[in-house]
Amino acid sequence: SEEIRSPMWSAINEYLDTQIAALRVMNDGDKDPITTANIRGRIAAMKSVQAIGKPRVPVEFQMQ
Repeated sequence: SEEIRSPMWSAINEYLDTQIAALRVMNDGDKDPITTANIRGRIAAMKSVQAIGKPRVPVEFQMQ
């Protein structure tokens, strides 16, 4: 769609890339499980926002 080609979306996506990279660096090293889970959750949340701009693949469910 037109929106994902806008300068605003590009800036948001760039910001998210930078934040994700910083969180990954923070997650390197010896962290307790709660801190690691928190950082991974933040990364997942940012990636879900980025996914808005990616084409969706239809999912087919098969009933048995």
